[in-house]
Amino acid sequence: MKRMWKVISCWMLLICGMVSCAEKPHLSFEENGADTSDGYDTDDEFEVKIVSVDYLKSFYEGVPRLITEEVAIRGRVIENDFSGNFHEMLVIGDGTANIEVRAAGSEMFADYPRGSVVTAYCQGLILAADGGMVRLGAKPQDVNSQYAMEAIAAGDVAWRIRKTEDPIQEVLPDDTLTISGLSPHWLGRLVGFEEVQFIGEELGLCWAEKDTDTNRHLVDRQGDTLIVRTSRYADFVSVLLPTGSGYIEGVVEYFNGTYQLRMGNDAYAVLCAPRFQVANP
Repeated sequence: MKRMWKVISCWMLLICGMVSCAEKPHLSFEENGADTSDGYDTDDEFEVKIVSVDYLKSFYEGVPRLITEEVAIRGRVIENDFSGNFHEMLVIGDGTANIEVRAAGSEMFADYPRGSVVTAYCQGLILAADGGMVRLGAKPQDVNSQYAMEAIAAGDVAWRIRKTEDPIQEVLPDDTLTISGLSPHWLGRLVGFEEVQFIGEELGLCWAEKDTDTNRHLVDRQGDTLIVRTSRYADFVSVLLPTGSGYIEGVVEYFNGTYQLRMGNDAYAVLCAPRFQVANP
C-alpha cells in the first residue's frame, strides 16, 4: 500500500512542479485564528495561549529551555513518520515557521496525516538544539543523559498533540530554492530544488548504509552541494540513488554549520532527466 502511494506521489510531484508555489498549503497564523496583534490566541477547551511556531522558537536562547508557560502551537502536519525517514518525528508549521517535534510511537502517520491541523500543548516540554537546529521534545527522564531532549513518551502523544482538523489540501513546498539560496529562514520548511543530481562518486550507492544514518550529496549546475540525510529507519534505505537529474523536495535541516535535506519518502526525488555537466566541479 505504501509503495502504491509513492508511485502516485511521484506523478503528483511532476504535476505540482507545474503549479506555482504561491498556492501555499500551510496553515497561516491568520488561518488558525491567532491574534497577531499580541502574538497569541486562546484555546477555549484547555485555556492555554495558542502562540505562533516562530514565537515559541524565540523562547530558545542558546541553551535547552524547559517550557513552563501554558502555551500551545497550532499548525499543519508538514511531514510525519510515513516512510520512517522522520523516525519518531512530526514536522508542524503554521506559516510563521516550522518545527520538528520528537514523539515516540509507530505509524503516527495514521493519526497525524500530512496536511492535518494539530494543536501541540507545550508546557513541560523542552526546546533544544541538536547541531544548531531547534526542536521540540520531552525532557530526558535520566538526569545523567548525554542528550538534551528525548521523544515525547508514546503514552503522552495523544493528549500532547491533538488533531483538530483532517487534511483539506495537499501539502506543497513553501518555495523552490537554489542551494546557494539557503538561509536560517528555511529551517524546518518543506522546499524544492530543480536541476540537481547526485554527485558522480555516489552513483550506484543506496540511499543509506545498513543500520546507519547516511549523508548523500546533491550538486547543481553551479557546483554547489547539499547533503541529503537518510535515516537508518527509512523504508527505502536499500533503494539505489537515482542516476539522473531533476527535482527533489524535502525539509531543510541544519547540523554543525551545514544545511541538509530530509525527504518524506523517496518518491520526492524525481531525478529522471539526463545528467548535466557541472560548471565548477
